[in-house]
Amino acid sequence: MFGILATCLVVIFISAVISSIPAFHIYNQLAIVTAFLYFLPLPDFFRRPEIVVTIFSTLLVGYIYFVNIPSVLFSAPDDSTFFTTPIAGKFLAKGNALSAIMMSAFGSSIALILLLVFIPFVGDKITTINTTLRPHFGWILWCIIIYIILGEWPKVYSHQQGGLAYLLKAWFSCCGGLLTFVLAGILGILILRTSVLNVELNFIKLMPAFIGLFTIPGMLHNIYVKYRMPEQNKHISELPSKDDLFYGMVPGMAGGAFAALLPGVTAGVAGMLSGQSTNLTNEKSILVSQGASRVVYYVGAMLFFFPIISGVNRGGMSHLLKINNVVQDSKNLFFAAGASMLIAGAVAILILPFVFRVAVKLIAKLGSEYISIGVIIVALIAITLSFGFNGLVVLVTATAIGTLPNHFSCRRINCLGVILLPLAIIF
Repeated sequence: MFGILATCLVVIFISAVISSIPAFHIYNQLAIVTAFLYFLPLPDFFRRPEIVVTIFSTLLVGYIYFVNIPSVLFSAPDDSTFFTTPIAGKFLAKGNALSAIMMSAFGSSIALILLLVFIPFVGDKITTINTTLRPHFGWILWCIIIYIILGEWPKVYSHQQGGLAYLLKAWFSCCGGLLTFVLAGILGILILRTSVLNVELNFIKLMPAFIGLFTIPGMLHNIYVKYRMPEQNKHISELPSKDDLFYGMVPGMAGGAFAALLPGVTAGVAGMLSGQSTNLTNEKSILVSQGASRVVYYVGAMLFFFPIISGVNRGGMSHLLKINNVVQDSKNLFFAAGASMLIAGAVAILILPFVFRVAVKLIAKLGSEYISIGVIIVALIAITLSFGFNGLVVLVTATAIGTLPNHFSCRRINCLGVILLPLAIIF
């Protein structure tokens, strides 16, 4: 027990650093840990299943909390935070970025507690739900795709003389959204259905594409506009009310559960769908909702691995656990994961304001431009070392596609065609 506690405390502080770096996705972190455990002559202590589970659980929870920092301060979201970045940007412009980050963290903390308390009681139903939904995955994914595409609308509101020129201007963003989705989808098909990247696990294959689609464009934008971050309050100036929490938690947890069970649907998409289906318009509730959705999505994907809950092998998390010789039918490992998550969540929300202040000071001292340049260089080197020249080509191609939403003023959610379209075709 002491080994688990000590490991959890050390890893959560490590997570506070690496998860605050743009482009460092949780699956990149877990893949690096797996490589270290496999190739480096580490003590046997680090290869014990309960310690591996503790490291994975702590990094996972730490990422859920600390990824908000680069998503808000650098406008560099991942696939689960892109929906809230524009909303958090409003708080950033007013100097209240910490409030936006903490609202999402409050949603994550409440969801984490509720999930760990209630999931043992509903775990036996998850396998049944998954079996029932599986034959319908195809048409559900196509419905989501159609909804995303139809979600674009003409962004010209002034009344002017009609004609072809005005019609083209009105439909400029709509066509841009469709173009972004189709190009991202084609890229996803090439990655997942060919050997362009010689990697066995699909979720690892998509990492260069995700970084190029969601993270690098924000860095390039910061460099191009010579972004200067507004002065930020060092303390939390706005808090969600009880109503904000309630109306955010319900759709957030529902959306996260939907994403955890349906392949190709990330927490960001599911949170958006559930929020719009419940007419969620309050910005504070939306931030709470997305924090809750990420917890259910990521934590659920890991806990589903254990037969005490469901034994559903969901995504890359299950594959990485198996690679590290984690046995599925161990109740002790399940409880080790749950305990690590609770400890990590408690520590993370306590130190999150401190990490935010450090990040703000670094940005003020070094400048967003130079940090953005550094992130791009690190991403290029990391992708080249991990995937070779082909990985670099995928990253550059994805970045080109990822800049289209800025050019056409369409939504970045269209970039998720990279995973939705290939999976919809498969199912």
